[in-house]
Amino acid sequence: MRTHTPIVIGSAAILVLVAGSLLAGPLSPPAGPVASSYKTLTEVEPRTAINATNTPGDADSVFRITQSGTYYLTGNVTALAGRMGIEVATGWVTIDLNGFQIAGVPGSLDGINALGGKVHIRNGFIVSMGGDGVDTAGGSGSSCEGLSVQSCTGVGVRAGSVGLVKDCIVESATGVGILTGINTMVVGCTVSGCQSDGISLGEVSRAVDCSLRANQGNGIVINGVSVLVRGCTSHQNRLDGIRVDLGLGTITGNVCTHNGLSAAVGAGINIGSTGCMVEDNYVANNDTGILVTVGANSIVRNHASFNTVEYNIAAGNCAGPIVTSATIAASSNPHANYDL
Repeated sequence: MRTHTPIVIGSAAILVLVAGSLLAGPLSPPAGPVASSYKTLTEVEPRTAINATNTPGDADSVFRITQSGTYYLTGNVTALAGRMGIEVATGWVTIDLNGFQIAGVPGSLDGINALGGKVHIRNGFIVSMGGDGVDTAGGSGSSCEGLSVQSCTGVGVRAGSVGLVKDCIVESATGVGILTGINTMVVGCTVSGCQSDGISLGEVSRAVDCSLRANQGNGIVINGVSVLVRGCTSHQNRLDGIRVDLGLGTITGNVCTHNGLSAAVGAGINIGSTGCMVEDNYVANNDTGILVTVGANSIVRNHASFNTVEYNIAAGNCAGPIVTSATIAASSNPHANYDL
């Protein structure tokens, strides 16, 4: 009888055969010269370094940007007397401080001054400038994001119209911490220890989720109509926690505590104009919890406790009844203000 011996091919041999077939390619190279498949340096880093070669300064600036584009710092910058750190002489510019610092000396000017619009500045530190920390009021549509501005002689951040100031920290400015133009948003910012107001809002502007503490003026002051202040905390400011000088604003969901105690008068919320809605705020340990000195405002669903005077509301306002612990059981008014 004839027998057959089976042929066994190992799994390793099969893998080698399969891999060889997969790796096989054309035997003839394509016609023409061989081109590089790598990216250029400009494609890898499509930005321009801020330095004496690319952005030379002039008589009043260490560096000066004159062309639109994206720029970044490669190290710390010192602004000498009579000079600003970076001057932006055009619009449509993005500046990444790259985590570095622009520092001033006595007599220096602004940290960054933007003369054109659409200038976006982010991610760094600006300290001890003799002027403003950042000034983008020269044009509209600019933004500051992720900046820490400390101990500047002027305004911390001066924003132009149609702008955004987001996630910035401003400490110990001699002027206002953050000063806005028209139609500007201030979001998630912290302002403390300034010699004037913490945040000053222009017309059709908003402050949302900000924290103000120990400023020598007001925590937030509203200087224009149609302004929203929502979700902010304002604590231990020398004057008012939130102050309205021009009306038609909405003040809602804020916490204002320990304001006005070192001044002759101060309030958690001080309404000095008409057409405002003040609702769902908590005010505690202020000279006056909620002070409304003129009529034609709406004051509803607020909570006040431990203020020297809880509510001082002028006649002519639409205010919910003030409910205390003694009268709350008998009250079912959904617009009541609470005196806890």
